[in-house]
Amino acid sequence: MAIDPREIQLTEEQKRRLAEIADKSDKPWSEVLADAIHSLSGNPPMSSESNHQETPFERATRLGLVGCVKQGETDLSTNPLHMEGFGES
Repeated sequence: MAIDPREIQLTEEQKRRLAEIADKSDKPWSEVLADAIHSLSGNPPMSSESNHQETPFERATRLGLVGCVKQGETDLSTNPLHMEGFGES
């Protein structure tokens, strides 16, 4: 049973969440909604700027995963213990 898209209504909570996701991802709400529809249909989101598939880095950035670790080693290669055995056959 098809629904006329003009009849689709969002609750205030749905509107708030849509706006929050749009703000976090720095995308317009229409693009966030389009990404959600693509995702639910089994297709990966497409970047609107160049019409290419979203890269893992772009997805991680959009989801707020880039830079989310606040503690730990900044560069594991600077500690010789982390490099022990690296490059050996």
